[in-house]
Amino acid sequence: MLWNFLHNLKFIKMNSTEAKENLNEEKGKLKHKFAILFEEKINAYEKSIGQFKARIANETKEDIVKYEKKMAEFEKKITDMKTKLKEYTEEGVDKWDSFKLKFDQDLDNLGKALKNFTIKSK
Repeated sequence: MLWNFLHNLKFIKMNSTEAKENLNEEKGKLKHKFAILFEEKINAYEKSIGQFKARIANETKEDIVKYEKKMAEFEKKITDMKTKLKEYTEEGVDKWDSFKLKFDQDLDNLGKALKNFTIKSK
């Protein structure tokens, strides 16, 4: 009886360890997939910034300074988000879901800000 109990306990511990390893592996896969999607969005945002920079070349010096400042803000936000994703190390599915939700919101807000950013026509 005691032997069965100890055997079952050992089996439960093995399964628990294996489940944790599987969970960590799945989290790693999800993070990788998310990073790929993020990079695709960021590449599109960086392309938009490049297009904005090309369009401001014929603006007044005052406007160029203003627009370049705004572009620098967008570029800093992108760099900060890349770093945040790269350095994410929290454990647990709940923490990952919370991080991903917040990160998605920040990414969407950046996209909306870029979309709404316009250069005045002369």
